Amino acid sequence: MGGNKEGPWKMITVEEVVDEILNGLEDRAELVVIPKRKTLVAKASGFFRRYIEKRGFKGNEVQEAIELAKSLSN
Repeated sequence: MGGNKEGPWKMITVEEVVDEILNGLEDRAELVVIPKRKTLVAKASGFFRRYIEKRGFKGNEVQEAIELAKSLSN
């Protein structure tokens, strides 16, 4: 197997990927992160998205934008 042998970009085997995907499917996991040591980083984007949405948008701006987009696409 080529590629990085250590550090944050360490390569993993295809077998590890397939096993983890199957485990995720069997557990009906909402999110599958491979390798598991990257879970915190993978989940961080969801946290920041919710924070930005709460702080960045007021009242019903998002709903108004959705309705406007729907009316323009018709």
